[in-house]
Amino acid sequence: MVVRCQFADNATKIALKEWAPAVKALSNGDQTVLLRKGGIKDPTFKTKAPSFVLFPTTFHTDASLLKPEYQSKYQADCEIDPRGQEYLEFDCVAEVTGQFKTTDPKILTALDPLHIYGPDFLEARLRWKPTQPLTVLELRAYKLTKPLVVAAREKFWGCFSWIDLDDDGTREFSSDFPREGKSFKDLVNQGHMTPALDDDRFVEKQRLCREGLSQLKELETL
Repeated sequence: MVVRCQFADNATKIALKEWAPAVKALSNGDQTVLLRKGGIKDPTFKTKAPSFVLFPTTFHTDASLLKPEYQSKYQADCEIDPRGQEYLEFDCVAEVTGQFKTTDPKILTALDPLHIYGPDFLEARLRWKPTQPLTVLELRAYKLTKPLVVAAREKFWGCFSWIDLDDDGTREFSSDFPREGKSFKDLVNQGHMTPALDDDRFVEKQRLCREGLSQLKELETL
């Protein structure tokens, strides 16, 4: 299994909205996959970039939607509500290391070691837009040494998956964060970010992901 080392040119230009506890779990190394369908305003879910910012959002304030062993750890993240803030801080970026689609309901148990979601959350996500397959994103997450600061705008809020953070020049960066031409490995070596999991631990997570996916009768690798 090979850990990808992509160039991070677009990692801070595009943001994927995801439930705040899952974003924190990715940045902590407790989670390495997202299970997605499009939002109300998305016809389907499509990945817009190989690397991106993770945008924590409010989905539900009840930590019972998480596995019991994670409920107290991520209760505070369940209560995060970014609306009303003048500026938003993002401290986690991710690169896509695998992408798959399936309609097999066994996906809910096949990837159980790789996420913090409880069964009620997963079943609700599987039932959402039932004619659409579920997209599995395997992600390697990185914690930024200095957060990305963005002026909040009304267009950020709504039931859609992706946000362009660079469409009108309103981004505000840590002054030493490179805009382009650097790989994730370079950015780690230069102290701009830290991987949530080291190479050996992430490769083991990749192995578990593919082992779980091999149990499914229907699977498309993207």
